[in-house]
Amino acid sequence: MTLMEYASIVRKRWIMIVSILILGSAAAVVGGSALSKPTYLATSKLLVNKTAAEEGGQAVNQADLQLNIMMINTYKELITTPPILQEVVRSHPELGLKAGELADALQVVSKAGSQIMSLSVKDRSYERASGIVNAVASVFQQKTTKLMGTQNVTILSEAGPADRPAPNQVGTVLLLLIGLVCSAILALLLAFLLEALDGSLKAPADVEKTLGYPVLVSIPEMKKGGLKTVPHTAEAAAFKRVGDDQRVHVNG
Repeated sequence: MTLMEYASIVRKRWIMIVSILILGSAAAVVGGSALSKPTYLATSKLLVNKTAAEEGGQAVNQADLQLNIMMINTYKELITTPPILQEVVRSHPELGLKAGELADALQVVSKAGSQIMSLSVKDRSYERASGIVNAVASVFQQKTTKLMGTQNVTILSEAGPADRPAPNQVGTVLLLLIGLVCSAILALLLAFLLEALDGSLKAPADVEKTLGYPVLVSIPEMKKGGLKTVPHTAEAAAFKRVGDDQRVHVNG
């Protein structure tokens, strides 16, 4: 099948294709909005900083700052280890989490050259997400003092009610694009399927292809009453000649 034939099928069934596109896009937007549940992101920030008190009253120098920055990578690994997570689960049974679930929910990030770690948790309830991330920050601060023998972790900010962000949901534009793409594929497949199942002959080429014989003559389709309203057309003249040739004359 040539490209022109594909285009002809699309042009022939464009009403059906456009209807499927409209219905499919509308269904994707409405259904997606109803099924996609909003999620909230709660964030707590920790500062890794050796204080002057720990240095015996001496000011923190550049080497100490570099050491703190290097410690960030260690702390990012440490905060997701079983001892920390299990302590969070044990200390906060109200969260209803297992250590593995907490590890999957917790995200720990830091910018290059920064002494700040950001802890984030996503959940369908902002109150629950903030409770989880604040619990992790608090337990981690306490555990690092015992494990590392230093008090260099400070909670800069906790997730609170005032920090409640807008919920994250699948955008309407994305749903519309998904609906358009899926509907277009379905509409084109259906159009080509209907064309393949249609066994009627629509053009002289179809007759020649099906029967294997060349077409000698074709009669154009005439509208009802066409010969009466336009009696001097070529079609009317041809019809008159055929009628004259088939008259039977009876000689008495």
